[in-house]
Amino acid sequence: MTTQPIRQRWFWAIALGALLLLSMFGAPNATPSQHGSTYSRTPAGYGAWYAELQQQGIDVQRWQRPASEFFDETETPRTLVQIFPTLSPVMPPDLDWVAQGNVLVQVGIRSPVTAAPFRSQVESPVGAVRVETRRRYQPDAPPAETLAETPEFASQEARLRLADEAGALVWEVPWQQGQVMYIATPHLAANAYQTEAGNFAFFTDLVTEPGHPLWVDEYLHGYVDADELAETGRDTLLGYLAQTPVALLALQAGILVLLAVWGDRRLGPPHPQPNPKPDTGDAYIRALGAVLHKAERVEFVVALVGQAERRRLQRSLGLGLDPVEDDKLMAAWQQQTGQPAAELAPLRSATVHTAKVQDGKRRGRTDRFLVAWLDQLHRLRRRLS
Repeated sequence: MTTQPIRQRWFWAIALGALLLLSMFGAPNATPSQHGSTYSRTPAGYGAWYAELQQQGIDVQRWQRPASEFFDETETPRTLVQIFPTLSPVMPPDLDWVAQGNVLVQVGIRSPVTAAPFRSQVESPVGAVRVETRRRYQPDAPPAETLAETPEFASQEARLRLADEAGALVWEVPWQQGQVMYIATPHLAANAYQTEAGNFAFFTDLVTEPGHPLWVDEYLHGYVDADELAETGRDTLLGYLAQTPVALLALQAGILVLLAVWGDRRLGPPHPQPNPKPDTGDAYIRALGAVLHKAERVEFVVALVGQAERRRLQRSLGLGLDPVEDDKLMAAWQQQTGQPAAELAPLRSATVHTAKVQDGKRRGRTDRFLVAWLDQLHRLRRRLS
C-alpha cells in the first residue's frame, strides 16, 4: 500500500472532524427552529394542520414580518396564532391591539410541571385530545412575574378551555373586546398527531371560533417576506453576507485550504516502491509438484512427505531427528498420546514407499491415493496436537 492513499484518508478524516467541531461549537445559536412552523413536515411541524385548514376553505394566511407591525394595523379584528419553537414564558401582549377585538393565540407557554402522566387523553367537545406533557396551568396560582407590568390583565380570571384534574392545558384571558389564548403544549396540533381523533379538530375550532381572519406568525421561525428583506437589505448577496456570520464560513474555508495543501505535500523526495522479490522457494515447490504430477511420481511425493512427517513426529515425542525403529516410535506414541499404534499406519506405509523408490520400482499410485493419504496425515497431526 502506498503512502498517498493513507495521506488522503487522513486528510479527509481531519477535514470532516474540523467541520463537525466548527458546526457544533461555532455555529450561531440564533438559527430559528422549524418546530411549530406551518412550512415544516417534521413531526414537530404544523404543515399538516395548515394544509387541512386550506382544504376546509378556511381563510388562513402566513405572517412573515415582525409581530409589532401586525399589532400596529387597525383593520378589522383578526386572529394571530404564534407557535413558539421552544417553550416561552407568559409575556404581556399588546393590550391596545387586543382591546380592539383582536385575538392572540400563543402555543407553547411554559407552565409548572405537575404530577400528571406524561401521555394523556384529555376529553374535549370534538373528541379526545392527546397530549404529551406534564405541564399544566393552575388557575389559583399567583400571576406570572412577567405580567407584573400589566396588573389589570394579570388579575383577569382565566377561562379553562381544555383541562383535566391536574390543571389546564388551554386557557383564555378576556380583555375588553378581545382575548388572549394560551396553550401549554407546543405540539397540540403538530404533524405527529394528525391521526389523533381530536387534536386538529379542537385546535381548528379554537382559533376559528372568534370568526376573524386567521394569520399564523412565521416570522418566529425565520421566514421573511420579500418586502421585509428589501427593507433590511437582505435581498441581495452582499446584504445577506453583511448580516450573516461569515467569519465562521471563512474559517472553515481556510482550514479546508490548509488541509488540502498539507494533504498534497511531499515531505522530501518521492521514494519509488521496490519491486517485490519473487518467492523462489514457493516457485520451486510449485514447479517440482507440476513435474511430479506430470510424471505420475506419487511414490516420490509420499516418500519425501512421509520422511518429513516422521521426523516431525519423532521430535514431538522427544525422540530426536535420527531415524528410530517402528516399535520404539509406536511405543512412545501410545505412552504419550494414549492412542493406538494403528494411527501411525500412514507413516509406516511411507517408509515402505521410500524403500521401493530407492530400488527403482514404481507402484503406479493415483492422485486419489495421494489425497486420501494426506488426509490421514492431517488427522494424525490433529491427534498429536
